[in-house]
Amino acid sequence: MLKFSRRVVLGSIGLAAPAYAQAAISWRTLSPGLEHASAQIQSAIGDRRLDVLRIDPALNRFTMTIAAATNTAPRTARQWADEQGLIAATNAGMFRVNRLPVGYAKAGGRVLQPSLSADRSIFTFDDGSARLLDLSCDAFDPDAHENAIQSIRMISCEGRNVWRQQPRIWSTACIAQDMGGKILFLHARSPLSVHDFINTIRALPLGIARAMYLEGGPEATLFARGANGETIERFGSTCPEQGAVFSMIDRGKRRRVARIDQIEARIENAACAFECWRSPTGPRHKLIEIGCPTMAGADGLQALAIMQC
Repeated sequence: MLKFSRRVVLGSIGLAAPAYAQAAISWRTLSPGLEHASAQIQSAIGDRRLDVLRIDPALNRFTMTIAAATNTAPRTARQWADEQGLIAATNAGMFRVNRLPVGYAKAGGRVLQPSLSADRSIFTFDDGSARLLDLSCDAFDPDAHENAIQSIRMISCEGRNVWRQQPRIWSTACIAQDMGGKILFLHARSPLSVHDFINTIRALPLGIARAMYLEGGPEATLFARGANGETIERFGSTCPEQGAVFSMIDRGKRRRVARIDQIEARIENAACAFECWRSPTGPRHKLIEIGCPTMAGADGLQALAIMQC
């Protein structure tokens, strides 16, 4: 998981293209060098809300925690933050079955995954600095950085949306760098295709120069804690397909509850296992457990976070 503590931690049905309206962004300070803003986005499901954390690397220190590399049990973003004194946390990219990162990863000088994948984005960070690299136009020397995590490029160094359009939609968590060098953690629970999500954040007055994908679906997570004790906690949607059927497993008996677009607001407080289908006769989705104390909308395997200095 990606975090920062005055550190920051890094641990289908087609839709018509959204209207990428230029909405106003109002930033509020949670703690020195950590700001939060939200904006309304176009989506057919859910609260249609984008949450953004803006982090000044000069005032905050990033750290990366991977459960498999530290022989610790999986944690939610909130649990990582509580245990390590972090002020913000989000996913640290995608992971293999062995719970190690898909792409190159290095934390605190220790190489966790030595192989560079074909993905073209790498987030590097050290004390007082953080940068999102595009391997198409930036050189990356693994020995020059104490911390790095590789994932899928979303916005190139030329400012282009490089994610091909696709019919599938899901919740998204990503990391970006703005034109002033600040780092952004972004999260949208309401599902969009990744292509449309990218166009949405590019159209907002966030000044995004580059962006890298971290996680999608129910595992996409964002957590932050302000100096006054206020918390922001966002999870991905469990079954994002528009018009999907929402069914509950109740003592081994399946019963239909409602269409997903009618029950979306109740998913976050659910405490049992659910199954979703695109339609009564459409392809069946895998069983997903939500509301579990050890999972709670995140896979718990990794975090990017922020802690107070």
